[in-house]
Amino acid sequence: MGASAFRSQGGFAIGSVVILKGNGAPGNDSGPQDAAGIGSTYFDATNGKQYLKKTSGTGTNKWVRMQDGDDLASAQLGQSWREPVLVRDNTARADLAAAMAAANVDNKMDGVTISDGSRILLDNVTGANKNVYLVSGSTGAWVFTEEGNAASLGDALIVQSGSYAGVQFGYNGSSWVAQNTGADTEAGFMRTFMGKSASGNETPTYSSTHVVTNATSLETAIGTLDAEIGAGVSGQEARTKAPIADQAVNANIKALDDAIGPTPTSTNTISASADINTNLSALDGQLALAHKQTTVNAITTITTVDEVLVDACVSVGWEVHALNVGTPANVYKATIQAVHDGTTSTDATTQDYSSAAELAIGGEISGLSFSVDINGTGTAQTMRLRCASTTTVNVKAIRTTLAA
Repeated sequence: MGASAFRSQGGFAIGSVVILKGNGAPGNDSGPQDAAGIGSTYFDATNGKQYLKKTSGTGTNKWVRMQDGDDLASAQLGQSWREPVLVRDNTARADLAAAMAAANVDNKMDGVTISDGSRILLDNVTGANKNVYLVSGSTGAWVFTEEGNAASLGDALIVQSGSYAGVQFGYNGSSWVAQNTGADTEAGFMRTFMGKSASGNETPTYSSTHVVTNATSLETAIGTLDAEIGAGVSGQEARTKAPIADQAVNANIKALDDAIGPTPTSTNTISASADINTNLSALDGQLALAHKQTTVNAITTITTVDEVLVDACVSVGWEVHALNVGTPANVYKATIQAVHDGTTSTDATTQDYSSAAELAIGGEISGLSFSVDINGTGTAQTMRLRCASTTTVNVKAIRTTLAA
């Protein structure tokens, strides 16, 4: 055996794979480290860390540091695994004595029977630490004693039974929270969804008991409600008339269907095959065409008050009402009739209108006048009621239309 180990000044190479050393992390040396092939090894002489080249090329990012025992210890630092607990009880308790009294009622916590030596997690007891407690004593005389290991940030444990069976909890410095959540989100949501006030055995308490009764399971209550709703509606208008009172929901729906009646017999505007909203829209359109009230306030220059499609009408009448905003006692009212020469296939080129039944009270409204003109082309061509005034006026117009 030689007096010293085999030495290589620059490194040792096996083909493109090299073994190198240096001070600091490898890479970016524009030399052997950057030129080293994938699989090469590098030793940092300053701290003993070992690196492996995973990607060819230049740069420190081509090398990865090999993990060692210090890394494992660092990964585990901050999380202390505690022994499993039998149950977790997060019911609000006035104090520790109240928690023990609850257990002494039926020897259970969160619906799970406890015994001497049981470990339970209590995290909602006023004046007591949120920690693991050891159970001692016997039936009807249980005593809870806090475990000597105080809860600290990063502690973790598994619950074995009860509402949280199989759930891992971690201590965040102030509360025990379910794994991967900031709070008991899922369990809390489920309790809220079912209407439970707390964890453990509890039958529902319903806010109304007209149909279902308290202390019945959700499945029973749903079955009762389903019976109250009644059988499905079998077909349109195949109904037997009967009093609404004391009938199931679907029987009432049948009665409502009878009241609505069969499909429309007149189709001037609505369609017998259309649904209710479609027919309501059609009626609304006809009503808007035949009779519509419009209000335009603060008119000081020529303004369109109302307009109707030329293709939709052969003549239009408006009752107009103008109020002097500055002097409300000055009022003007008139009836304006208008026609045009257009058809559903030809644009209107002219219109004629006249004003009648003019009424005025108070003083004259300066510059007030009404006119009718044609605007636009094609299917969008309209006949417009226009108002001009040099005094600020509020105008209302009620339109009646003779449809095309």
